[in-house]
Amino acid sequence: MRTRAYIIAMKRITTLSAALVMSALPAMGDGENNDLQDGAQLLSEGTRLFLRGLLSEMEPMAEGWDKLLEMLNDLTLYEPPEVLENGDIIIRRKSPAAPQTGENGETDL
Repeated sequence: MRTRAYIIAMKRITTLSAALVMSALPAMGDGENNDLQDGAQLLSEGTRLFLRGLLSEMEPMAEGWDKLLEMLNDLTLYEPPEVLENGDIIIRRKSPAAPQTGENGETDL
């Protein structure tokens, strides 16, 4: 299953590549410049193959994007980071997390 961020990224890449291909082509008349039309078709096919390769390379990375987006949405639960004199960085939670209870009523801290 593809993630929402992955689909948005692919739509942007596809739109950008289509715009690049279209901007590289001059206005063509009826039946004129067959070589130019052939070149445009080759360029279009090459772009399509490039994007398919890019999709196959990015797909494994996109699987973790949902977790990343979920973590980014949770940043509002924390105070801004503080840097101590010794270089340690502390990120405090705005409100304490509720303890999680297990199946047997056990509490995880």
